[in-house]
Amino acid sequence: MSKQEAATPEIDSEEMEEGKKMEKAGGGGGGGETAKEYVLSCGDKVFVTEMNVVCLIGPVTREERILVTVKYLGEEDLHYTIGKSVKLGFLIEDYCDRKHYAKSNFQFTHQKTGKQVAENRTPEEFGMRHGDVILASLKPEVLQELEGKETG
Repeated sequence: MSKQEAATPEIDSEEMEEGKKMEKAGGGGGGGETAKEYVLSCGDKVFVTEMNVVCLIGPVTREERILVTVKYLGEEDLHYTIGKSVKLGFLIEDYCDRKHYAKSNFQFTHQKTGKQVAENRTPEEFGMRHGDVILASLKPEVLQELEGKETG
């Protein structure tokens, strides 16, 4: 899949039909943020948060998609609608690109299972469901290096 296919599509408001509001799924902190669900004329669904964060990853097909939220402490959450057969590496790469983070400094953990997310696996292979959360965190060796700089 090319980078272009993994990017957020341009959404023409004439192509959208507003659906129901849905409560943002997943974990701790903050509450009450909602995402509006829209159905494109091709039948795909996208979600737009109050902050207008829209992410649709994978080729536009009839494939079943799930909503996954990526959280990092102190940062705005990003919400992704991703096909169940799309490699999670596309989501991780897009997240790091959008946040301007070096991917090599981060690890990603599935909140429900506590397992590290493998870039070469799909949400289906990983057992992810609609509304799951992926936690982004600095790798332990990066944290140690940063702590050493602060004290030294």
